[in-house]
Amino acid sequence: MLSRLKFILDRELTVANALEKSIARYGADFEVMRFSGSLQRFGVPGQSLTLGELKALCDRISQMLVAHGLQRYDRVAICQRGSVEYLIYSLAIMRAGAITVPINGNMRTEDLAHYLDYPGSRFAFVDRERLAR
Repeated sequence: MLSRLKFILDRELTVANALEKSIARYGADFEVMRFSGSLQRFGVPGQSLTLGELKALCDRISQMLVAHGLQRYDRVAICQRGSVEYLIYSLAIMRAGAITVPINGNMRTEDLAHYLDYPGSRFAFVDRERLAR
């Protein structure tokens, strides 16, 4: 228990470096999440992620955002309905040095455009059901 407390109270721990510190502590093969859906579109074959897989996935997404012009302190909106993708996008955005703008995934589609524009988000991750509308 004391070792976990030391990890939690680490003054150098940030969201951006939490995955590296977790891998150093628990190993890249440590399973951190299980989910019922599929992440095959991200190249994840099963229904669980290890720390190493989560870090690699978040790094790919954050590098993609930076390659498309994301800069430090830019805002990126996320409009998802309680999904594992929400966590992955949030970590990727913060690892890129940007700011996550959470938007209620249950918001009416008619109101979504205003909430995407209002905070000045440069990018947005929106669930597939919204894109169809």
